[in-house]
Amino acid sequence: VSDSEGERRYEFVRQRFAEPIANGTVIMHRALSTDAASSFPDEYFDIVYVDANHTYEACLADLRAFNRKIKRTGLICGHDFQTVPEAKAANNGVIQAVNEFVIETGYEFLMLTLLLCQASIRSWRELCTRRERGLSR
Repeated sequence: VSDSEGERRYEFVRQRFAEPIANGTVIMHRALSTDAASSFPDEYFDIVYVDANHTYEACLADLRAFNRKIKRTGLICGHDFQTVPEAKAANNGVIQAVNEFVIETGYEFLMLTLLLCQASIRSWRELCTRRERGLSR
């Protein structure tokens, strides 16, 4: 997205979570996801939701960056795991990246859901993968 759109989204989130930010329940990290990942210790998160750059390279980089940041029984969830023509035209590499990541890490592909995005009246797919305790990373 453009810088101005990124700024608009940041301000929207900041305002939306103003109270939990003020009381310390929510901490915003403004950085590229791959850079932000290194600021967290390993096995920090129960759940990570990935919905950033949808190219194959960027998606795979996000998944790899957060791989060790997820608790061994945690979930990596995401968005836009889809084959609709609009996704192909936009160079959406999410499916390829997720498939490769699952194979290389041994994650278990848990679910794929269909959601209706009311703003655009399209169905979007969400996915979750799980890491079982004891599997190699």
